[in-house]
Amino acid sequence: VKEINEVLQFFSTYKEVPKIQELQNAANDITNTIKSQVFSDFNRLDLKCLPEEEASKFSSVLFVLEALGKPTQQEFMDQFCQKLFEEHDKIFGHSNELSKLEFAEKRYTWLMTRLEDYNQFWEPIFPPSWGMKEYFCKQFCQKTREVFKKSLEQVKNNIDVTLLKRLIKKTLAFERELSRLFSSYDATILETDELDDNNKSNSENQGEDSLNPRSSDYLKQKYLKFKQKQEQKRKEEERRKQLEKTVPPKFKNIISSVFDPYLYKFNLHQREVLQQAFDHIMMEETWYIHETDKNKVFGSSTDLMHCFSKTREQIMFLLGTPTFASICSLFRDFLTLYADKLERRLPSLETIKKFKTRFESQEEKVICSIINTAHYCNNIAARTEASIKREIAEEYRDKINFQSVLDRYQSIVGTALSVLVKGLENKTIPCLDKMIKIEWDKKLEITEQSDYVNDLTKIIQESAGLYSQWIMTDHYAFFCRSFVRTFVALFHPYVYKCRKLSNIGAQQLLLDLVVLKMTLIDLPMLGRPDVQPSETHIYKKSE
Repeated sequence: VKEINEVLQFFSTYKEVPKIQELQNAANDITNTIKSQVFSDFNRLDLKCLPEEEASKFSSVLFVLEALGKPTQQEFMDQFCQKLFEEHDKIFGHSNELSKLEFAEKRYTWLMTRLEDYNQFWEPIFPPSWGMKEYFCKQFCQKTREVFKKSLEQVKNNIDVTLLKRLIKKTLAFERELSRLFSSYDATILETDELDDNNKSNSENQGEDSLNPRSSDYLKQKYLKFKQKQEQKRKEEERRKQLEKTVPPKFKNIISSVFDPYLYKFNLHQREVLQQAFDHIMMEETWYIHETDKNKVFGSSTDLMHCFSKTREQIMFLLGTPTFASICSLFRDFLTLYADKLERRLPSLETIKKFKTRFESQEEKVICSIINTAHYCNNIAARTEASIKREIAEEYRDKINFQSVLDRYQSIVGTALSVLVKGLENKTIPCLDKMIKIEWDKKLEITEQSDYVNDLTKIIQESAGLYSQWIMTDHYAFFCRSFVRTFVALFHPYVYKCRKLSNIGAQQLLLDLVVLKMTLIDLPMLGRPDVQPSETHIYKKSE
């Protein structure tokens, strides 16, 4: 039949010749007769129980169908699948309880069971070139997708998000399993690599056999073999990942894409869950940190980051989908909300300047905690962004951008440090007012230092000492540099307000300035023995 078809194909341009037309009709009659007989015999077969004799006969018949051409072969494959689906339609028909979305995963179980039957009865019969098993799975997936589509349309207005999540999770796992079963690279590149590794392992085993099992060389050889196996597994996993990028999984999104129009509901649901968690965290926050606490950050910040981490774990099944990226981008929104909360705890710089606000010790601790918390959130947010971008597909990475919120937290740190600087500056003003009230022209003797200097150094050292214990080294160093600049600029006009200086008064004032200078130079080392004196040279520029 195949050869006749080839001959007729050669004479296809002469169809109008009566004899050629006659031969073409005769060939078509023969083909239709064979086709009809084969399909008739097939319809009488019981696919669940195929006798060995029938199996052998059927295997030969398949080659006849192959000779009849691709359309006949395709028609038979469709009919074979339809016959297998007869049981499926009885179990999951519209009138049955199992047809509901709640029992969707039972469809996947049914297919896996049929594949086991196929491997036992039909795998040896069908020619490998047909790809019958893979074709049957694709037909199942398309059939299931259509069923899910209709069912989802019926409940689209009140779909259960928990059910939707379970369906997506099970479906994605099912697609990955099918992709693994029919992967186009496992049997090629990886098999060759494994063969080379096995040959290498066999040669190493021969070397081990010649060694004394109790010798150090034998143990060394065993350890090296163990390390090589670990490295082999790592390289194999890398090869698989690289190949998956170049060879997309065959069954990826073949069913799960039907859920795409409804994923916005899952996204909204996840936002509501995060909002509830955020509100609860904020409700529990006392904005108080005990002095013995190690990290000195607000508990709400660590709780929020833990909430993000937990959310990522819960949606890992969506990895590779745009929904995963969309939900992770919600973290930026809640980090922004948390930044708003921190900013509201900070006093306004304008208010501090206007009313010369001076902070109590507890207020200063809160501001220091805001600095630490903003720094912590900035670091965790940056690491989270980098981690998410490593996990998701390159096409979705543009959706993950935390730069605006990172800038926000850095701004909070800068603002809070400026608040501390201004607050401490306001504390020193009464001492400076006391300085200009001194009658410098009536000084009769020079003392070690004036009373206003004692008060001034005490105020500076007490506040700066607290800051050095509560904020990290880099931020404290920035505070010291900022305070020195602003204090020197503040102190300079006060010196000129001291009028009628006698020689003794001028010498006393000069001595006071030396004491203040040393106090400012020693600020970075206050409560920080790890800071070397050489690191304070920057403060001498303000002398």
